[in-house]
Amino acid sequence: MTKRTLMTLVVVVFTVFWSLLAWGASGLLAWLSELSVMVQNDAPGLPSPLREGILLWVPQTILDAWLPWLQASLNRLISSFPALIIWINYAIWIVWGLGITLFLLLISIGGRFINRTP
Repeated sequence: MTKRTLMTLVVVVFTVFWSLLAWGASGLLAWLSELSVMVQNDAPGLPSPLREGILLWVPQTILDAWLPWLQASLNRLISSFPALIIWINYAIWIVWGLGITLFLLLISIGGRFINRTP
């Protein structure tokens, strides 16, 4: 196997893995966006902490004092969550593009040094 073939193989493998990583992160964010819409619409299939009994361990006085504020805060956060996910998705693909560009630049510089050595 020549140096050029090995270099080409490294480039292809890296770009495939880098692309799969970005694609997986983007898919996960799309799923989180859909989940937030389901939570916002109060889909019946989703378990609620109140229905599951997680909050049964919290004293009633604390629930009475903090639960309305907490629910209002979470509703505001959930309403802006899909827009936040969209911007994070853009950032993922920008990082992907910059990473591919930087890697190809490093490979081209490295290829010149490899061609100089006997």
